[in-house]
Amino acid sequence: MDATVRRRRLPDLDSLVHFAAEEAREAERIDKAPATLRAGILAALENEQLALYWVLADEGTSRWASSRPSGSGATGTPVTTGGSRAST
Repeated sequence: MDATVRRRRLPDLDSLVHFAAEEAREAERIDKAPATLRAGILAALENEQLALYWVLADEGTSRWASSRPSGSGATGTPVTTGGSRAST
């Protein structure tokens, strides 16, 4: 398996929104509004002081993780991980 870990890119936005929605459904059993997720994730993509997303890409499949900067009040670095989905 040849996989690459990289910082997120703006074209990853749709996948990150999808993963965040799925995580909320699976872990919290709630449906979050895609527009709200998109706005929050886009803000983080534009300002790494809010959050930093990493993507694990493996030939058509992506996994992602996000972390908050240490000054954000988070008690741990990794805060969210998502499943895999074929990239578009």
